[in-house]
Formats: sequence, structure tokens, C-alpha cells
Amino acid sequence: MIVRHILCHHAQLIAHPVGDGNALELNSWGTAMMDCGGDARAIQVLHSAAARGMSEFLLTHLHFDHYSGISRQPPGTKLPFDVDQLFLPALPLIKDHSLTENFALTLFTMNKILGGKSGIPEQDLIDGFTSLNPTSTSPSHAFLSKGDSFDLAGIPFQVLWPPRVASDLVATSAKNAIDVFEKAIENNEQAKEIRERLRDQAAQAARRAVQRADEHDDRSADASQEEDSTDNEEFIDGALEIPETLINANRAIRRVANRLSLAFRCGTRLIHLGDLERAELNQVVTDLGPAKEFFGMIAAHHGTHFSSKMNRLRALHLVVSNGSRRPNLQAGYRKIARFIQETNVHGHSFLVF
Repeated sequence: MIVRHILCHHAQLIAHPVGDGNALELNSWGTAMMDCGGDARAIQVLHSAAARGMSEFLLTHLHFDHYSGISRQPPGTKLPFDVDQLFLPALPLIKDHSLTENFALTLFTMNKILGGKSGIPEQDLIDGFTSLNPTSTSPSHAFLSKGDSFDLAGIPFQVLWPPRVASDLVATSAKNAIDVFEKAIENNEQAKEIRERLRDQAAQAARRAVQRADEHDDRSADASQEEDSTDNEEFIDGALEIPETLINANRAIRRVANRLSLAFRCGTRLIHLGDLERAELNQVVTDLGPAKEFFGMIAAHHGTHFSSKMNRLRALHLVVSNGSRRPNLQAGYRKIARFIQETNVHGHSFLVF
């Protein structure tokens, strides 16, 4: 009983100051890392976490800037220990097989243009960690959807988002992103060639989404159609280069990926809100039911995303991973949280829960 109590109540979350990038570390009976952008500071976090025995990696978001640090390691680089387990958000069924496949193809192509080795998140991570692992062993991977449970660093979590079947709002956003991307690459033969090479993988991703939807249909009424913030520009990872003609397309694709990012919780001890947009945040709050008070909370999208229904939540501790380009925390967080740590202000931010 004592061992079980320790297992359930002692973990340390570290939000490392990596500017506007992505890098969180979780330590308990194991060590895990959540996301790794291409910023040099995020890559340094990868190696410091690895030195503490990191064996798991969780990707919260399917856009390349959340895992670019894994793909940008110098040849021959090795970690001290093997990373043997990967977790990723599952791509949901977006209206039907065709739209799901077309969005997957658009996302993978953009990831490849931005510097991904394949553009396919799970393949880039598997190949990246196979190369980094000292034994060159390939890690296992698991896709996560709403309702799934998983252990990270020995701590149990429940997935709150994404659902297995996306909302009509996501379908509309995906169609828009595809249209913007198609127009952007009309005269870009290289991008078209990349897209053609990824068609089979996109079709496979769509088939997997259909299968997951058939296994457990968790579709629900669309979340409140609250408008998404227009004053929080999507910043491109400073380590990424993107053709000017594709900036708007990348922004549209990333907005859809935001809507599909992972959100999860460990009981009422910790809730991670990913990069969700306002409508999805509202739905997550609704789905929480009576569980509205949390010991710890990780703010959505560097503290720039906040929704009306989040006013129902309370957090004793709020952790915000932000930098100089996103220094302004949404005012709503200051109303629902008692103690706030921002990496842009406080540097390394620690939460023991």
C-alpha cells in the first residue's frame, strides 16, 4: 500500500526555458520528455533528460515544430540510454476517409518541407530515436485518443483529446487548410513531388483513423463555436525555414493540428491542455464533468489560448512554457490559478504533484 501511495502521488514536472519552443520533462519512477522543438535549448533538454535515464517520449502535436529537435541531431549522436516507447496523438476521422487522407497528405507534405526526414510524425520519431539509441533499437509507439489510458514515467494518465471522430468545425478547418496549401504549391514542383511520394502513407493514416472510429465512436455534439483568438499569431519555430509562399498554408495547417493536439490528465493532480483552440478547450471542460479543480495545470498553447468555459476551472499551480514572442499570458488564467510560473519570467519551472 505504501508503494502504491508513492507511485500515485510523487512526480516532478519541469518546464524548461526554451523560449517559444517546446520541451517538458516528467520524472517519477522513470523519466520522460514531452515534445522537442528545434531550438538549441530544447535539444539541450533532450540530452539532459536522457542523462537522467529518459526512456519515453510523448508528442503532443503532429506539426513538425514539436519534434524537429529529434530530426536535427548531428550524425553519429547517441543518447546514454535507449528511448523505447513513443506516444503520439492519433489522427481522428475527419468527416470521411477522403478528407482525412487529404489532410494527412497536406500535413505530412508540410512537415517534410519544413525539414522532417519523412514528414510522417511517427516515422520521423521512430527513425530519429533508432539512430539516437545506443543499441540502435527501434522504439515502440502508441497512438492516443480520447478515453485511452497510458503511463508516462510511471504516472497514470487519461487522454481527454483528440476524439476518434473530429467535429464539423475541424472538417471545415481542414478543408480550408488543404485549399490554401493547394494554391500555395501551384507553381512549386518540388512540393508536388513530395506530396506524390507521401500518398500511400496518407492513405494508411486515413485507414487507421477509420478503424479507430469504428472501434469506438465517441463523436459528440460540436463544441461551442466560440471564435478562436485572432491576436495570437502562430509563430514559426526559429530553427525552421519556410518559403514565404507557404507561410499562410503552414499557419492554416498548424491551426488544424492545434485542434487535434493531445490533452490529458492525471486525476485531479495535473491537467495538460496541449495547444487546443477555444472550441476544443470548451469541449474538454464540458467532458470533465465535476472534475474542475486541479492541483497543477499546464496552460494551453504557451498561455495564449483560453476559452470561456475554462472560467469554471481552478488550479492551485499553473505552469506556462512561454518566451519573448508569447510573453502575455491570457488574463483568464490569472483568475483561475493561485500560483503561476512562467518560463519567460521565472526560468526553469518546477511542479511536484
